[in-house]
Amino acid sequence: METGKIFVGCASNEAYSLPLGVMLHSLCRHMEHPENLKVFLVDGGISDRSKSRIRRIVNGFGSAIEFLKPLQIEIERISYLTQEAAYRLMFPSLLPNVDRLIYLDCDLLVFADLMPLWNCEFDLLGASLDLLTPRLSDQVSNHEQFVSHAVSPAFNSGVLIMNLAALRSSKTMKECFSLLTGPSHKEMNFMDQSVLNIVFHRDRTWIPLQWNFPSSHLKIPFDELEEERLEALSSTGEDYLEAQTHFKILHFMGRIKPWMPSCELSKTRTFHRELNASLWFDSKFEQFIWHFRFRCARALYKCANFKFTRLDLERWYWRRKMAFKRNFGLINE
Repeated sequence: METGKIFVGCASNEAYSLPLGVMLHSLCRHMEHPENLKVFLVDGGISDRSKSRIRRIVNGFGSAIEFLKPLQIEIERISYLTQEAAYRLMFPSLLPNVDRLIYLDCDLLVFADLMPLWNCEFDLLGASLDLLTPRLSDQVSNHEQFVSHAVSPAFNSGVLIMNLAALRSSKTMKECFSLLTGPSHKEMNFMDQSVLNIVFHRDRTWIPLQWNFPSSHLKIPFDELEEERLEALSSTGEDYLEAQTHFKILHFMGRIKPWMPSCELSKTRTFHRELNASLWFDSKFEQFIWHFRFRCARALYKCANFKFTRLDLERWYWRRKMAFKRNFGLINE
């Protein structure tokens, strides 16, 4: 294994190639020594053109990237989750000469050097609390058949630090694939994330929320959190407040992503700024066309979801009528 290097793993298909490029740009530009960074990308069907763009982004900072072929394992897709998300389970087998790895999802932005995260002490797996689904019962249907005793809150698998050497010597990854491809796979509501929570519910190490903070909680004060989240955060309330104001990795969790027209405008701006700063587009004209199409799609989405009821019409008429009377002095206020 190369010394002095930081190894980052990720996985994507063509549909997620653009956000992957944006994520890698945010990662590389915040590294103090990007020349020490090497990215391993499990290729789930990325086009040659997108690969060229991804190489351009990573190599532009002096970092290295290597494309990997996934193992031939049939993984059934659940809901909006793609099988490429489960490729993170393959890194111990795909990288026999790498002992430690930071795994990053495509739908996040990095705002800090990863060296502090790389130097965290852990045994097998390090992860942050999942604020969106903090209970194991949310992650796994009928979870009692898999875990017979009380467990700590669930973690999110979008950012992981993985001890690949220890994982290779244990049987944990084999157990993960058995759950993911076996008859009980439909019980895993979040596919590989649910599997990881079952297998590593005792053997995971908590990492600060700063390294995997959900964008949906940026404006939610601590005292307005739901009870289930407060229970999960009972010992890390300060961690939440610190992460909310000084997040190092922002994760766009959930179905709606900032490159989709249906996403809230406040969340798209940060992503679009990073997209414009990246080297993804081949020209300014191509960049203009992408944003023009995005705005048109957003306008159509708003029109399609616009609701105008009879009550709205009556309110509008009443307001116009009162404004008319005020303008002509027909109302004494």
